[in-house]
Amino acid sequence: MFESKEYKRSRAVYMVQCGAEYFVCLLLSDAYLAKLLKNVGMSDSLIGIISSIVSLAFVFQLLSLVLMGKIRNAKKTFLAYDTVSQVLFAGIFFVPFLNIPSNIKTIMVVSALLIAYLFKYLVNMVLYEWANSYVEPNKLGRYCAIKEMTSLFSGAVFSLTMGYFFEKLENSNNVGGQFILIGVAILTLCAISFISTYNIKNKIYETNREEYKILDVCKKLFTNKKFVAITAVQVFVKCSIYMTVGFMGIYKTQNLLLGMTFIQIVNVVGLLARFVASKPLGNISDKYSFSRGISVGLIIMIIGFAANIFSTASSVFCVVVFTILYNISQAGVEANLINITFDYVPKELFVQASAVKNSVAGILGFVASILGGSVLAHIEANNNIVFGIELCGGQQVLSVISVLFALVALGINYFFVGKNKACLQ
Repeated sequence: MFESKEYKRSRAVYMVQCGAEYFVCLLLSDAYLAKLLKNVGMSDSLIGIISSIVSLAFVFQLLSLVLMGKIRNAKKTFLAYDTVSQVLFAGIFFVPFLNIPSNIKTIMVVSALLIAYLFKYLVNMVLYEWANSYVEPNKLGRYCAIKEMTSLFSGAVFSLTMGYFFEKLENSNNVGGQFILIGVAILTLCAISFISTYNIKNKIYETNREEYKILDVCKKLFTNKKFVAITAVQVFVKCSIYMTVGFMGIYKTQNLLLGMTFIQIVNVVGLLARFVASKPLGNISDKYSFSRGISVGLIIMIIGFAANIFSTASSVFCVVVFTILYNISQAGVEANLINITFDYVPKELFVQASAVKNSVAGILGFVASILGGSVLAHIEANNNIVFGIELCGGQQVLSVISVLFALVALGINYFFVGKNKACLQ
């Protein structure tokens, strides 16, 4: 069955879809989004919070608990929601061209991002469960690693290309051209994603399947101690990430005074490092457990944030080390935080369980980003002086807090999740 043409084709085009989706994520992160938000008049602290708005958007996955009981055609449902999401992502880069006050532009950008992420995460786990159903369960870790490696390698080339043209427009003071470049690129990627998803073997859900109420689902899940533990791990991982990462784009350009080409080169090096690490870390997860993969990733992430504490204009290599190690760490953390749900939750509740877990982590992750923004604003108001020490930026303090959050996540994963060998259902 798994070797049929339809299954093979579905696995192949799903990789293409993931690649296109990943490219869009690259264009919505770091310096690109920071440039847009700065243009519409946002402050540095607010930029960091908005950059982390994806964490709040995870809350929208709770609505998928209701949606899952009503979905009949997986392909049509996903394509409808995802297309709207991608068009809105592209649309925010055309807002600067509108002849309206900056506060209205800010509201439009934030609103569009929220709605786009609402539609994206409403059906995100539907696609994950649907597309991965064409992968042999005992090969899921390796398949995810190969899929990620494909996205990362092509993403590295894409980042270098976009960075080159973006900085070329920067040097000619063509800010409008920069935003048009990003907007058109996202629309093109939207078309690629649509065509790829359309060619995945469809999944029609039974009309008489059991529908779960939100409260019943939550009761089933939160009486499961292992589910509570993996949710706690994800919460502290997200808090660690959103405490600092959302504020790094503005830190690199304004505090460290790094050029766009250099930033993209460093990002590409980080992506290539993640590319190299993906398969070995995927093999660790298949051989031992998804929990083991998470632990390895967290240790690497802790070292990365620790290095970022010392990043200044005269020690740029520290932010390079951080970028590389952070990217590597996500090869061990990201997919395993999704896949580990299979180990402790019934398969028919996977989408609902993922929605609840991601939503809880999303809410608290967003709280962490707001806390990070407040800390950053306070430090900047004191001329970047903390306990009499002059810092390059408040992001150094945020990195200390991120290390602490990641250590808590590592401890919970080690002592409470356990070391069970992956037992996909």
